Amino acid sequence: IPYLCAPGAPVATSQGGGDAQGVRPEPSLGSGAAAGPPVTAACHGPGYSPERIDGPWRFAFALSNAGGSEWTGSVADVASGVTITLDRLEVSPTSVDADLHWSGDPLRRSLDDVWSASGWLEHDGVRFGVGSGSTSGNRGEIGGEPGSDDPAGEWTVRIDELTSDPGYPPKRVTIKGPWVFKVTLPR
Repeated sequence: IPYLCAPGAPVATSQGGGDAQGVRPEPSLGSGAAAGPPVTAACHGPGYSPERIDGPWRFAFALSNAGGSEWTGSVADVASGVTITLDRLEVSPTSVDADLHWSGDPLRRSLDDVWSASGWLEHDGVRFGVGSGSTSGNRGEIGGEPGSDDPAGEWTVRIDELTSDPGYPPKRVTIKGPWVFKVTLPR
């Protein structure tokens, strides 16, 4: 493992090698400004005492963009007297997330309850199970893993039921669907 030293300072490594093993970050020169006063530093690692390292320092490396696609809009479906509206669907290679909101007479007695939605999503013949995320009043989020490397095209979002676990006294309420939404994600 190399130890960090200032430019021009001797480099020590865990293997005891020389400059070929070391890491030499470059001090940031800002936007075309002169280098300014010399940067001072001492090497750090076994046998070295920590000393002040003046900067600023610039570390450059590449990160790939994982990509993804998002649909926003408003599409609704009604079942058991409850309307659920899909507001957003976001798909990346690592996850699928959707925002929903609901309304209707069967919910009026317990809008303060914590509701969870269960169901699935489907794209190109692949079904994604989803779990309910955070809920607040009549708004909620569902999501699942993994996502899709190629999210463009038609997606089906299906909510099979809404379940409430009210506070005290506990009495579970389940409202059966299904509520089905079809949306198209752009390329």
